[in-house]
Amino acid sequence: MLVMFDHARRYRGAVLALCDGLAWVFSFVFLTWLQSFVGYEPTNHWQTAIVVGVACGAVQVLISRVFRLHQGRARLASFDDAVNVGAVWMSIFVVVITLGWFQVIPLRLSVGATAPGVALCLMLGGRVLARLTRQHAIRLSGASAFADRTPAVIIGAGDAANQLIRDLVAKKHGPWRPVALLDDDVHKRYRHLAGVAVKGTIADLPKVAKQYSATTAILAVPSASRELVKKVNQLANDADVELKVLPSVEDLGNPAHAAISDVRDLDMTDFWAATRSRPMST
Repeated sequence: MLVMFDHARRYRGAVLALCDGLAWVFSFVFLTWLQSFVGYEPTNHWQTAIVVGVACGAVQVLISRVFRLHQGRARLASFDDAVNVGAVWMSIFVVVITLGWFQVIPLRLSVGATAPGVALCLMLGGRVLARLTRQHAIRLSGASAFADRTPAVIIGAGDAANQLIRDLVAKKHGPWRPVALLDDDVHKRYRHLAGVAVKGTIADLPKVAKQYSATTAILAVPSASRELVKKVNQLANDADVELKVLPSVEDLGNPAHAAISDVRDLDMTDFWAATRSRPMST
């Protein structure tokens, strides 16, 4: 399955364009049929629904092509991707509602108002489904190799931890298997990152490490203060686990993406370099 997804990525633009176009066509045709089926609209405007759906789909594809939305401008099913799709959709929606209001197109206003909403749900839902399916395929393809990796507790449940865990999951070969997250932020107590859940606060490191037989802890907080580094180091010693760290933002190979290659052993410079970092934010 993963091979199929990797092969499909070569045709990402064409596949997304086709799906977006079909979402518009299906929405108008389906709602037109539904109104006729329930007897709300005695006249069946099939041809008009198809023409309007094709026109809307073509505009969606054309604008997306101009701004490279189907060519990887944003990560599939990410917030940025949803905003981009929504911005194009909104411009089309306004035009459709305006034409329907002035009866330029022979479709009920209710169809013009609801069909774009259905199209948006299909476009965004399809993206989410594709991303979830691919993540599941990645986990299945690397299940055996993943199980042989060293179990590791990730300290911090912020952006850096999210990037690191996704990099670990995506790589077919890697040194660690993330088994749990720890974070002191009460608003993150129920957070899951790529299937890895927050299991407590940082103070729970000894207990969580024992529970999951973890022999490594990774401090995934590039902005960690000196006090936090000292605290985590003491907890790691108490739990008899090896402590790894992500360096400060200034020292990351790519500050926009924390990767496996950025993880390193703790050294003495972390205790004084951390004073130059910003206040802790996980």
